[in-house]
Amino acid sequence: IASSPVESQTTANRQELKLLRVFLAEATRKTGTLVVTLPSLGAEEVVIPTIESLDTNNLEEHLRTVVSRMPIPGRLIRLNLPKGLTWTADELLTYAKAEATLFRKQLQDARSEYVDILGQSFTKDQATPAIEALNLRPVYVITYGKPFFGGTWQTTYGKMVLQQRGNRVTGTYSTGSGIIEGVVMGTELRVTWQEPDNGTSGFGSFVISEDGMSFSGPWYNNTDLENQAGIWTGTRASEAQRGKTTSSKSSGTS
Repeated sequence: IASSPVESQTTANRQELKLLRVFLAEATRKTGTLVVTLPSLGAEEVVIPTIESLDTNNLEEHLRTVVSRMPIPGRLIRLNLPKGLTWTADELLTYAKAEATLFRKQLQDARSEYVDILGQSFTKDQATPAIEALNLRPVYVITYGKPFFGGTWQTTYGKMVLQQRGNRVTGTYSTGSGIIEGVVMGTELRVTWQEPDNGTSGFGSFVISEDGMSFSGPWYNNTDLENQAGIWTGTRASEAQRGKTTSSKSSGTS
């Protein structure tokens, strides 16, 4: 089992990450699959399967549950690799992408009813003899999807509602009938904003957190391009928060 590593780990989900690592370490012991490294996952968004119920027959089902609870939607990819070798997450992902390119195939989602071995597709029953003959074992790769800014946010300058299609983001926020649009680049959303009610406009750059539940970044006013006007922060709004608003930009910087 492997995943794309992340650069840092937040204090808030450290205990949950530890529990998930315990689960995957136990999965390795019980099923012989490979554990390499893990990203931080949002505490409220991940359901840790019960270790006692884990075996080779239901491992994949449990992993799908973990992936489905990831704050930033991910994928569970299934590979079959030689036994006895140690792989880092980066090596696994590099191998998987290279194999997919070589044989002109997509990275194989674990939900597929077929098993790909060296570019050939087999049903799961047909694949068993080939896996045994080649001395392979299953390896699962958990990948993070693209950071997703879409949704309702409670921010420094009021409620913000964003729609994301691909890398493009558009939306509104409650200060001055604000309009916002931008482009996602990695974990960063580069935006322009305007408030028709008061004739102001500007730009900013928001970085989303590892768990996808908050963002923060500087914003600027087009009347003063040299000086940062403030920090714009936001957290994903709960149902109870979605009707609330906060301070206006016109009331000062933050």
